[in-house]
Parts: sequence; C-alpha cells; structure tokens
Amino acid sequence: MLHAMRADFFGTVAQPQSFRESASAPFPTRVCEKLSARGMMRVFQLAIRGDVVALRIGFVIGGSLYLYYSGFDPRWSKYSVMTTTVVEAVKYAIGQGLTAINLSPNKDVSKTRWGPREIALNQAVQISPSLLSRLAWAGFNRVKSPNPPPPWINRVLRMTRRRWE
Repeated sequence: MLHAMRADFFGTVAQPQSFRESASAPFPTRVCEKLSARGMMRVFQLAIRGDVVALRIGFVIGGSLYLYYSGFDPRWSKYSVMTTTVVEAVKYAIGQGLTAINLSPNKDVSKTRWGPREIALNQAVQISPSLLSRLAWAGFNRVKSPNPPPPWINRVLRMTRRRWE
C-alpha cells in the first residue's frame, strides 16, 4: 500500500507502480517469501505514533545489503521520511558489518546524495546459430519494431514455439 501511495504522489521523484494490476503483481511477495525463508530479507520501517509512514525492503546477499522497493505516506513527505528510513538501513548495514549497500538501479537525487559508485549495467543477447533460433530472434525483433510484422512471421513463431512444462 505504501508503495502505491508513493507511486501516486506528485511533487517528488516519479516512482512507477510496478506491480499494480499486472501479471507481475505476485512477484514481490514470492521473492520476499523465498528470501525470508533463507534469512535474507529485511524490512526497514519508520513508525510515527504507531503508524508505519515509510518502508523499505532490503535483502542481505553475502556482505551486501540490496535495497529493494519502498513506499511512504505522502502526508509525511515534507519530513523526508524515506531519507530517514534509508539512513536507518545504512546504520543497520554498518552495525552488521556489511561491506556494501546497493541502492538499486536508476539515478536520482535520493541515491546520488550518498556519493555512490555507479556501476553501469549492460545487456547482451546470445542467439543459437540454429536456423530456428535465428528466425525466432528475427521475429521477436520484428514484433518489437514500430512496423507491423509480415504475416509469415506469426506462422513461423507458432511452428517453432516450445512447450516448457
């Protein structure tokens, strides 16, 4: 709920609501359940008069704390409740002897104020040399392009579809 409230709040860094009414909505819950079972999940909450006004999910992986999704109550935004929550997460990481904190992707003031070392993430795709793979990749690229794919591409993609049971 706090994540959705943050996404809907205007007047700060735009935060998309990544999991609202989509096929990926159950994803964060599943990730948190699995990592919690392994003792890797942390929840950093800032409560004021018993009400949680800011929250940040984190994962301890090796000697590092990875800060994941967050949210806050916009009524408390002028008090920098998210900054305070991140400060407490940093203090926790130091207290636990962790050697790094990953502030997660995207560059915005809430992260650059910490003077982090930015690590660029690149993307690569490797296609099998088989004819089927090359056709499928060509079809995928064609479908992703702004121009409509030729009718034969859909037939080829249907014929080459694998069943992952």
